[in-house]
Amino acid sequence: AGVEVVPEGLSRQRVVVWLEAPFEQGMLASDLQQGHARGSVRVVDGKGVEIWPATGGRGREVETQTPRIRNASAAEVRRVALGDLAVRIASLFHSREMRPEE
Repeated sequence: AGVEVVPEGLSRQRVVVWLEAPFEQGMLASDLQQGHARGSVRVVDGKGVEIWPATGGRGREVETQTPRIRNASAAEVRRVALGDLAVRIASLFHSREMRPEE
């Protein structure tokens, strides 16, 4: 609450995140499942020109997999995987990789 949303046409920079569909993988003859999530992140200026990473393409690939989870629904396993992926994406903006001038 209280977060100002800048219209896309007026922004100076935008974070673009592409997400692939998360999925879960069960262990054969077991109640254990593991979640997987993957996406890519990039920062563009107000005109859509890439600022970071300067590699072109869809941006910086980010992926995660959960530890094996017992007795969870497929939806819960995917939710955990997406939560982990969100943390990894947020951590990019606190890394030295995002601040090359340091």
